[in-house]
Amino acid sequence: MEGSLIIKGNYYYAKFRVNGKQKMIATKIPVKGNNKRRAIEKMKEIIESYKDINLECDDVLFTDFLDKWLKDIKGIIKPSTWESYDKTVSGKLKPYFESK
Repeated sequence: MEGSLIIKGNYYYAKFRVNGKQKMIATKIPVKGNNKRRAIEKMKEIIESYKDINLECDDVLFTDFLDKWLKDIKGIIKPSTWESYDKTVSGKLKPYFESK
C-alpha cells in the first residue's frame, strides 16, 4: 500500500487508499521546522496499521472489529480520546452487541 504526504494547514497528513476508499489521517507533526522525515516515518506507520484492516470481511463480529479498531488507533489519537473510546466500547457497545 502506498501513500503520499500532504500539507493541510500547518500539519502533515498521510493520504492513501484502503479497500478502494481514500483516507487522510493527521500525522500530528507540524510543517514548521525540519520535520518532513519524521512525518514520512509517521505516514509509513499509519499506512502499516491499515494493512491488516479488511472492512469487506463478512465473518468478523462487530465486537471483534471494535477490539481491533481500538488497538489500531491507540498510538494515533490522544490518550484521553482513546480512553473515552475504550470506555464507550467496553461499557456500552460491546455488552449491547454481545447480547444479540
